[in-house]
Amino acid sequence: KILDVAVKEFASKGFTSANINDISKNAGISIGSMYTYFSSKEDLFLTVIYYGYSLLENALSEVAEVEGDIFDKMEQMIRTAQYYSKKFQNVRQY
Repeated sequence: KILDVAVKEFASKGFTSANINDISKNAGISIGSMYTYFSSKEDLFLTVIYYGYSLLENALSEVAEVEGDIFDKMEQMIRTAQYYSKKFQNVRQY
């Protein structure tokens, strides 16, 4: 829940204007609990970036594993993009 809210906050407001108090409130946790999980806004931001990067890395590795010509890889790329768009709707909106 925290990552979903943080993705939305950082994407809509940018790093500078994003507010960790708003993120904790919208995630339904106290600010104290937020700092139990993340040492700072920067730490939370880097976690969000890593989350997005790992999704992209997983998607690209699925495409890279496909045997065949460029058209087979393009087909897999489209299928993978559709799959990730449906599964991770919170990320693709931003």
